[in-house]
Amino acid sequence: MKQRRKTIRIVLTLALALFGLGGLLWSFLPPKAGTTETMLQLVRVPLEDATMDGINGVLMTPYRIVVESPLILKKGGRSDLRFSLRKEESALQLPVNDQDIYLTHNVMVELRPELSPIEVTPPGSVSTALLPGQEVGMTWTLRSTQSQGVDGSLWCYLIFYPLDDQATIQQTAFMIKPLSYITTTFFGLDTRWAAVIAAASLTGSLLLAITFRSKPGIPARSLKEKRNE
Repeated sequence: MKQRRKTIRIVLTLALALFGLGGLLWSFLPPKAGTTETMLQLVRVPLEDATMDGINGVLMTPYRIVVESPLILKKGGRSDLRFSLRKEESALQLPVNDQDIYLTHNVMVELRPELSPIEVTPPGSVSTALLPGQEVGMTWTLRSTQSQGVDGSLWCYLIFYPLDDQATIQQTAFMIKPLSYITTTFFGLDTRWAAVIAAASLTGSLLLAITFRSKPGIPARSLKEKRNE
């Protein structure tokens, strides 16, 4: 009978310890992320005056688009969605009758993730200047409060502001990446409650482990006298 109780207590202690450890790891470790890379090919913007010095249009040289996105979301947790626009190292010669876009335009990059009902910080669209030879990077924080799958997308807009105020502002839009997320829970708990209950489980397993240092049914004084012998 005593051996059976001891076995039950050992199993219960190990179960509480494993549950607590798993809950803490799930709550605090960030989910794995996947990275995708695509090429933003030559973007050609036709000039309104095509006969000007024989130039028909202006070109923006290729860039590499890198998106790092979490593979899953945790309910109540926060994950990062990262975007970067990197200059392609391979040098490309501009075609005949085209010239570098930066000679005639300022280039702006506008990014907008569409992931409702996921909370996205910062919300809405974000714009930044794309300067010659420089990279653009942006990070959003995603937080899911519902246990459901979400399908969305990340949109990018290239806006060309002509240095000549009389010319027309032009815009190119494209979807960088479709985004699909599944929100997970820890036995139905979000990250906050999973951490709380996991900490309580570890505390309970520690208390049970401490009681194993005393044999049931033997007074503490007898144990002390036995050690002195």
